[in-house]
Amino acid sequence: MDVASLKTKDWRKEYSAFIGESKKVDYYTKKFEEMKRKQSKISFNIWALLFNFYWCFYRKMLGWGCIGMVLSLGTLYLNFAFGWSTASMIVSLGLSLFFGFFGNYCYMNYVERSIARAINMDSAKKEKYYKENGGDGTKILLCMIFVWLVMMFALTASFGLPNNMI
Repeated sequence: MDVASLKTKDWRKEYSAFIGESKKVDYYTKKFEEMKRKQSKISFNIWALLFNFYWCFYRKMLGWGCIGMVLSLGTLYLNFAFGWSTASMIVSLGLSLFFGFFGNYCYMNYVERSIARAINMDSAKKEKYYKENGGDGTKILLCMIFVWLVMMFALTASFGLPNNMI
């Protein structure tokens, strides 16, 4: 089966299997269909706006999450080492706005690429693949929060608190 041949109801079935949680399936299915209908990449997501790269880890989009975390940690380093708090605020605001308005599009691409990879797998392999790559990533999120805290501790231990925090 080819992804291009999937009809709307087939996509909904695959979205449901991949995303898992029924409340989130409804939300994302509506958002994805709306973006496709409007041919738009912009779709507002309040949780992505508020939690930016943490939201990416929760949705198991590790690439986007790592990019956001590295950018954020890099600017925090500049803040701790050189007192450049403006850079940290700009990057934080930029990440929030990017994921708030383009996060659903990034997630739709992630979901649809994952479905395309798994579409021809036998049902057991497909189910395992969807479970590993779909659903929520609470464990991943908790690990990344721990990594973030360790990095913050390391920055504080290395440089002390930034001048703008004292």
